[in-house]
Amino acid sequence: MSVVTGGETYSSNPYGSVAGQSSGGTQARWKIQNGALLVSGDGMQWATVPLQISPNSNGSPIVKTGDGKEY
Repeated sequence: MSVVTGGETYSSNPYGSVAGQSSGGTQARWKIQNGALLVSGDGMQWATVPLQISPNSNGSPIVKTGDGKEY
């Protein structure tokens, strides 16, 4: 997987405005073990990522991570 960082940039001056994007990131690995999601940057040390999966009002799964982000 790729862990992506970045965001939108915006600048303006008397002559106009410019919008753009900046990005960066690293490669990582993931696996499921004993029902838990594990991630690793080097393939040697693994960290558990807490997840909560529940259906939304339409029955589609919503994945919520330990930091509160929903996917």
